[in-house]
Amino acid sequence: MASVPAKKRGRPRKPVVAEVALDGLGEPVSETLGSKRPRRNASKKAAANLAQLVKVDRGDMVNTPQVNDAEDGNDDDFIINEEDNSEEEEDVEMGDDNELGTTGNEMSDLNNNESSHPDLPNGQRKTAPKKHAKKSLAKSMPIKRRSQGSSLEQKGRPIRLLKDLSSARDKIERIYGLNKAKLLLLAKVKEGFEASVFDFPLENIQPNSPYFVCPQPPCKKENVYDKIIGDRNKTIYHEINKREFENMIKLRDRSLKLLIGEVDAMISTDDKIEFPVLPNGKRNGFVYNTGGLVTDIAWLNIEDDKDADRNIQYLAVAISQHVDEPLDEHLEMFEKEKHSSCIQIFKVNTSTLQFLKVQSIVHTFGEVWDLKWHEGCRAPGSVGCLSFVCQEGTVNFLDIIKSTNDLHVFNMCEKPSLALSLADSLITTFDFLSPTTVVCGFKNGFVAEFELNDPELPSFYEQVHDSYILSISAAYSDFEDTVVSTVSVDGFFYVFNPKNMATTKTTVSRFRGSNLIPVVYCPQIYSYVYSDGASSLRAVPPRAAFAVHPLVSRETTITSIGVSRLHPMVLAGSADGSLIITNAARRLLQGIKNTSTTQKSLKLWKWDYSIKDDKYRLDSAYEVYPLTVNDVSKAKIDAHGINITCTKWSETSTGGKCYAFANSAGLLTLEYLG
Repeated sequence: MASVPAKKRGRPRKPVVAEVALDGLGEPVSETLGSKRPRRNASKKAAANLAQLVKVDRGDMVNTPQVNDAEDGNDDDFIINEEDNSEEEEDVEMGDDNELGTTGNEMSDLNNNESSHPDLPNGQRKTAPKKHAKKSLAKSMPIKRRSQGSSLEQKGRPIRLLKDLSSARDKIERIYGLNKAKLLLLAKVKEGFEASVFDFPLENIQPNSPYFVCPQPPCKKENVYDKIIGDRNKTIYHEINKREFENMIKLRDRSLKLLIGEVDAMISTDDKIEFPVLPNGKRNGFVYNTGGLVTDIAWLNIEDDKDADRNIQYLAVAISQHVDEPLDEHLEMFEKEKHSSCIQIFKVNTSTLQFLKVQSIVHTFGEVWDLKWHEGCRAPGSVGCLSFVCQEGTVNFLDIIKSTNDLHVFNMCEKPSLALSLADSLITTFDFLSPTTVVCGFKNGFVAEFELNDPELPSFYEQVHDSYILSISAAYSDFEDTVVSTVSVDGFFYVFNPKNMATTKTTVSRFRGSNLIPVVYCPQIYSYVYSDGASSLRAVPPRAAFAVHPLVSRETTITSIGVSRLHPMVLAGSADGSLIITNAARRLLQGIKNTSTTQKSLKLWKWDYSIKDDKYRLDSAYEVYPLTVNDVSKAKIDAHGINITCTKWSETSTGGKCYAFANSAGLLTLEYLG
């Protein structure tokens, strides 16, 4: 222990001990200094009082869900500068990670009172009453308990951009609010999936898991089969044979050359090839040749059916016979079109990946998209109610009947159970607001709400955009009103409350890229996930439309997005044939610091095509992409057959790691992740 030379009287002088920091328990950490000049009394007083306040305040902390403890430790809201004696740098900014109620002004006053002694000679300080002063100040200093309210209000910091919310706590408060039940669910998602970069444990999505969060879609709140279909609105079918089906739907009659890993194969229509042992290991899944252009797919969740096998799901696949010509006039979407197309229903065992075609439904509605199963509209003997938008400009509902003994049957649909339409314009997209209510976007930029009980006239019909609405999506939550988003060819991305569109309509973004801009809603993180029309995948909570979070950056157009109600993993398919996976929770439930190192995306698959060999190749090599903020899109021209048209997650607790995606050549790929 180094000592200071004694004074002239000859009495030994005690070594000077300076309190330089607070440890993790709030105790002052002492360091013995030799001849080094000690810090000012004001700094030592501040540190000692802060240590006492931490002890007192932590004893009365409110037991609330802590969503961001790991992030808040890096916010640097508590700094004591040892080298500079300026009062400004010794002030302590309160209200964030230190969880104290003392304000910076109170600390500044404390420093001023303790550091000025005009009556003493230079170099001398009052040392005798030091302990008494410290105790008296600790007793007299007002203690402000940690508030259950807003920490942002205490800071008084202006928030204009996402970068102004450097603290994860501040960011989560601003974009999600202070509802404790909502924050608790977010805390479960953060705790259960924060460490899941490209995969997740299956036990985390089981109903008995502490991390299980499964928001139910609006259409599933009650069974309304008798209200909207019943006996009066039965779908009218008549059974046809295979030859009649082939006369109406001419699927590809030639086989495709396929290379998976290092294995060459020929795959005909209605054939499937399981994944061989790939260079990067064994992967569970297969490739199925539909023989046509896959316009959309949809999984049916029948897990709530007590009589059904929990491993069984149904997959609906919409197939067009116009597959080889991307500019075929029958694929135009701006005018009313009527021709034959088909929807195939597959029975899938998500445990064994058994894949069985049970129905082929022929219809004359033209091409269909926005396939959605109405999960609140089921009856005994029925697979479910399938809804979609078609080129006729209508939203149709079909009651899919179970086939006997799972035998493959061909049905011709003569009349749907319900058809929503208006004479003035074509419906281009739709989504559910409740089990009996849907909201539709139109070719002329209008938005309408229809009641399925009385579908003749809409509840409202108002203009939102100036042109064709590409996508409409409802953001549902148990804590706020339902919010609707729309994206149009005019490039605007709007969100609004359908109860009062005029006063709540907000612009999220303006796109200057392609006209294909998919938007989906991820209910676990209460956020829209969308493509910016170019090369980026982004997420934005509708409660804070300014807080746009980049998720994935690519060098080509993102054409399809897949999300799940069971986990925050997002799938993104692109025009160059790549399928990317990323964890959106790691981006939204963290602070904005070091996002380039924490947020990654992984290429799961990539389709390629050789014109010379007329061969498709499925590349299984994994590739990790860091997050960048480069918005420059590199225009590329790829073979039209490799474009990813759709990708969807299975949404059951047993098959939640199973997903499917399809390309424009009609090759449907299904994999069990991990």
